[in-house]
Formats: sequence, structure tokens, C-alpha cells
Amino acid sequence: MKYIRLIIITDFTIPISMETSTYYFILFFIIFLFLKNNLQRINKRFPPSPGLCLPIKKPLYRTLAELSDKYGPILYVRYGSRPVILVSSPSAAEECFTKHDVAFANRPKLLAGKYLGYNYTTISWASYGSHWHNLRRIASVKLLSSNSLQMFHGICADEIWEEAKRFQQIVAESIQLTGVTNIGDFIPVLNYVGVSRLEKKLVILQKKKDKFLQDLINQHRQKQSDSASEQMSKTMVDVLLSLQGTEPEYHTDEIIRGMMHVSYLTTR
Repeated sequence: MKYIRLIIITDFTIPISMETSTYYFILFFIIFLFLKNNLQRINKRFPPSPGLCLPIKKPLYRTLAELSDKYGPILYVRYGSRPVILVSSPSAAEECFTKHDVAFANRPKLLAGKYLGYNYTTISWASYGSHWHNLRRIASVKLLSSNSLQMFHGICADEIWEEAKRFQQIVAESIQLTGVTNIGDFIPVLNYVGVSRLEKKLVILQKKKDKFLQDLINQHRQKQSDSASEQMSKTMVDVLLSLQGTEPEYHTDEIIRGMMHVSYLTTR
């Protein structure tokens, strides 16, 4: 019978710096991902894959094109902990958004969506499901229908223009920070090492954006208290506040701020 001898060291005499321990922790995590990736592929059908691959050579599109030329039009790679399907065939890409559209409908939970997407609750960050369907219904029926647009006519453009001018800097920062790659989105363990500079910027931007949008909501809420304002045409914010009156538990100020933010992003 064979025995396995286990030696436990309880006292280290060699000091280990924080940088060294972080390095070994990341190395262990990468090895863990590699083993997990290979175990998951057993008895499962996956497209061709180069293995544990995180292409970082610039420009990225050339690296991806080289991989597609080598492995085929549909390729399976892993960006850290995230599985990625690389599709370079137009017909296959069309099939992804027709026959298999539900499978590709979910949004990845990236750091930007946590702060700018109100913890993934806006229509642009929410995953496919009942909440997303409800937001889509509100946008298509209450905000973008022909009747709604006719009601907004004459005031919508002026309202959006005046408010968007004040909101322009926040919108520009939102677009810029959303496009920044956060390595912690692909190697989550790095999020626990320390708060990144990107996250600090997102927190500051979120507070600035929330203050602007909440002040705007409060202004429209105050106007609605005037009986004369009920006879006037309603703005987009007024419509959202009226929905809050019927379903206050769902149409919270946070949901309204998210709808407003997405609307201003699309009018930039």
C-alpha cells in the first residue's frame, strides 16, 4: 500500500512581500482557469479553440483575424474567466441573431454596468427576462409610440436640447468610461486586490449623474403638483412619473433615472 506524506509548515522564516503574494495568487488563478476550462470541455461540444487564450497584442482585430484564419469561422476562446465565441462568418453571425437570438440576448456584467447601468437594471444593461421586457414595453409604448411622440411634439426637442446641454459632459464621460477595458471584468480576483482607478472614476461619475437626474425629477414632480400643469403637454419625465404613481414599487426613482440616462445617451 502506498502512502502520501503530507508536510504542513506552520512557521515561515522567509518574509513574503505583498507584490510576491499577489503574483502567486494570480498565477494560481490562471492555472485554476486552465484546468477548469479543460475539464468543462470534456464530453461537451465546443467550436475549435486555441486553448487558454487572452489575445492582447495590438491591434486586437488583427490577432482575432489570424486566429479565425487558423481555426475557422467560429472559434471558442477564453478571456480570463469569460467564455467568448468569435464569429467571423456573416451567415453564422446572422444565425446568432435570428435562430439563437435568445441565447445571445444576455448582457455581460461588466464594471461599467454596475455603476452607469444602476446595477444592471437599465434597458441597455439588463439581462434578457421579465424586467428587460417591461423596460422595452415602457420605451416602445409609453415613450416612443406614435401617440407619445405626438404628445411630446413641440416640447421634446427643446426639453432634450436644454437638458442635454447641461448633461453633455456627463454623457461624454459615460461613453468614454464605458469603452475602457477593465481587466477585472475578465480576471475577477483582481477586483479584490484593490479598487481600480477606473472604478473610482465610475463612482464619482455616478454621483454626479444621479444628482443631475434626481434634481430634474424633483423639478418635474414639483411642477406636477400645480393643477395648471396637468393641462399642458407632458414631457418624457412626466410620463415616467405618472407610471410611478400607478406602480411605485417598481417604477422607483432609480428606474426612472436609468430610463432618462439611456434616453440622453441616444440623443447625443
